[in-house]
Amino acid sequence: MIKGYPTKIVMKLTGLSARQLGYWDQHSIVKPTVSAAAGFGSRRQYSFKDVVQLRMAKELKNQGVSLQKIRKSVQYLRSVYPAQKAHLAELRLITDGKTIFVLEPMKKLLDTLKNQYVSLTVIPIGKIIEDTRHEIVKMEKP
Repeated sequence: MIKGYPTKIVMKLTGLSARQLGYWDQHSIVKPTVSAAAGFGSRRQYSFKDVVQLRMAKELKNQGVSLQKIRKSVQYLRSVYPAQKAHLAELRLITDGKTIFVLEPMKKLLDTLKNQYVSLTVIPIGKIIEDTRHEIVKMEKP
């Protein structure tokens, strides 16, 4: 596998323009980790995880989340999960188009914009269907 991906390849992989990549780098949304831009003529080099993060950020944007909210969420995630290096590529994210949630173990949702946990109850539809069928079979027996 390639160690670093240049901007041209990243543009093809993500559908982002060079200008967007530069903006997202400057505003710390996703910074290239292989080689950062260091002035005129220098080239950014992105890792595989950087590309995945860029694609995730673009998908969040496509789902209606503003770039400002994405940036705020990424900043918050860096403070909550300091051991993670590629937050948008390593965490399970959920969005409703307004905010970004992290699905944590034990079925907890972390709202990255309000910096708080949200109650989450998973209703096991498979078990409800199975139990209903079982009860119907019991009722139909003479």
